[in-house]
Amino acid sequence: MARFQTVLPSAARGTTTTPASGGGYSTHESSLVIMTVDTTAGAGTSLIVKLQGFDPVSGKWFDVTDGTSVAQCQALTSTQTAVLVVGPGITTKAPANGGTYQSLSTVVPAQLRVVSTVAGANPTFSVGLSFLP
Repeated sequence: MARFQTVLPSAARGTTTTPASGGGYSTHESSLVIMTVDTTAGAGTSLIVKLQGFDPVSGKWFDVTDGTSVAQCQALTSTQTAVLVVGPGITTKAPANGGTYQSLSTVVPAQLRVVSTVAGANPTFSVGLSFLP
C-alpha cells in the first residue's frame, strides 16, 4: 500500500534545512520513493533538495546515490515542481534541458531524510515523499 508524507510544508526557508537528530522517515520496506519539491516563490534562488539514508551501525547519514549521481532535485531557480523517483531497476535519468523530472536506479534505504540547501533569497517551497511497494 502506498504511503505519503509531508516532509516540509510550504514556507519560506533560507540556508540549509536539516531535520533534528533522528528526523528521518521509515520507508517501511518500500521499493520505490518519489520526492516532489514544489517551489512557489523565489526567483533568483538556487535550491537543492536531496535524499539521505541512515546507517544504523555508524549512526551517520549518507547521500543516496547509484555510485555516480546523488538522489537530489537540484538547481531549482524558479517557480516549478520537480520530481525525483528512486528505486532499483528503473532507468536513471538526469533532468534534460531545464526539465524537472529525474530518476535514480538504486536500492531504497530503510530510513530516509530530506536536506535542503538554499543559495540566494529565501524561496517558498514544500517537499513531499511517496513510498510505494
